[in-house]
Amino acid sequence: IPTLIEQGIQFSSAAWLGLFLLLTLTLLLAPLYPAWKEWQQPQDVAALALQVAPAPAMALVPGQVRLHANTAPLGLVQAQERIVAMPGSRFRKLIAPQVVFASEACSPAQASTSRALIRPELIWPHGSRWGLHGWRVQGDCRVPAASHMTGPLVVTGALWLESDCLITGDITAHGGVTLEARTVVTGALVGHADIHLHTGCAVQGPLLCAGHLVVDEQVVLGHKERPSSVCAEHITVQGSATAHGCVHARGTGRVA
Repeated sequence: IPTLIEQGIQFSSAAWLGLFLLLTLTLLLAPLYPAWKEWQQPQDVAALALQVAPAPAMALVPGQVRLHANTAPLGLVQAQERIVAMPGSRFRKLIAPQVVFASEACSPAQASTSRALIRPELIWPHGSRWGLHGWRVQGDCRVPAASHMTGPLVVTGALWLESDCLITGDITAHGGVTLEARTVVTGALVGHADIHLHTGCAVQGPLLCAGHLVVDEQVVLGHKERPSSVCAEHITVQGSATAHGCVHARGTGRVA
């Protein structure tokens, strides 16, 4: 009797194992049945017809754009060659190789060529070295007229650059920034408050202003061979200023 019971158990196990293998094989081969049926009796002999969707129309960028006075500012104005913003016009974002804030562009005022290389450690006793050639000034900072120094220059207070200065490098100021007439900054200018660029100044690198940017006559922003970007909360530009690249007023921008 035990032998019969053991044989019955073995037979039951073998049956369940066979059933499991059969079920597993069925589940594996079932997805292949449509392919096998199509192979035996092809139904899809013709190529699927595809309709070519037309390419979306590309927005054309004009060569030149002129912004007139008392017109509502557009979100983006872009030109391949030139944008002329007339006095009284308003803007938000202008992009062009040349952006002229007047009817005609004027040549920037010539800065003095007789600049003295200053020694920051004598002018700012509260200054310290910043990097290889740069300086960090604690508090407010004033650079004498016709001075030449290399950056970067980091100021924790307000920065005042007198006329005909040349800063070779970048500038960062946590207070207000004032560039007097014909001062040139070859790098970037970052101000955490208002920035005022007086007549004939030039900022060749990017300019970022967290407050109000005031640009006087004959100021040049960027460089014609190296377009840059200008971004400020509010921008007021006098006639005859020129920018190369992008000018973005997050709030309001106007030409006085």
